[in-house]
Amino acid sequence: MTDEEREKTEIQRNAEAIKEYMQLLGFDERGETNSRPKFTLSFSVDELGTVDVEVIWPDEKNEKHLELIKTSANLLYSINSGSLKSLVVEAIQNTKNLDPELLQDAQKLIKYWSIVEKKYSSEPCVKPRDTLT
Repeated sequence: MTDEEREKTEIQRNAEAIKEYMQLLGFDERGETNSRPKFTLSFSVDELGTVDVEVIWPDEKNEKHLELIKTSANLLYSINSGSLKSLVVEAIQNTKNLDPELLQDAQKLIKYWSIVEKKYSSEPCVKPRDTLT
């Protein structure tokens, strides 16, 4: 890798890191604050397979709070039904923009996801009725 390529890669890493930091602070890509309330659902897993699910409700309610609840329900359904798969795959593939070395890991992740999907067919992983006991 030449010095110019290293510098370009470093600039890309820094730009993406700045973009992520801005998003954490509540700014959009144009540097404007996104003050709309959001329902946030995040999943994480460690190397031992321990899964953590975090739900963050908006701090404030407004006149569109019921709409947020409805769209959040659509999100949960989409996760359950698998209809977000293309967005998830796209997000995984976009991680290569942060670090070119992640490309192989992203490809492996998608490969193993496909193997798990075939193994367990299309049975939903999240069953809402099971959570209402």
